[in-house]
Amino acid sequence: MSEFALENWQALIRKGWLDVAVLATLWTGRHHGLEIIRALESRSDLVIAEGIVYPVLS
Repeated sequence: MSEFALENWQALIRKGWLDVAVLATLWTGRHHGLEIIRALESRSDLVIAEGIVYPVLS
């Protein structure tokens, strides 16, 4: 992934696309919060804190 694409991806997440990314991760079935975080991190160069994902799940 190019540096420009990574910066755009991070900007989109900051603007609310984290909800969409979490839903996309759940497309294959139920997952716990930590599993969602690990899946998102494995598919991107992002480091996602638990405190960011858990509010989306509530």
